[in-house]
Amino acid sequence: MNPFETLCLIRGGGDLATGVAYRLRRAGFPVIVTELAQPVALR
Repeated sequence: MNPFETLCLIRGGGDLATGVAYRLRRAGFPVIVTELAQPVALR
């Protein structure tokens, strides 16, 4: 199995998750980011 065929699922699309998703995608991994319809907290 090719490691770049491994789907990366990130739960939550906050600041840190966005950075991780960006780096994984740039490295060639397929990425899915999930988010709640209503945010739990607002900043």
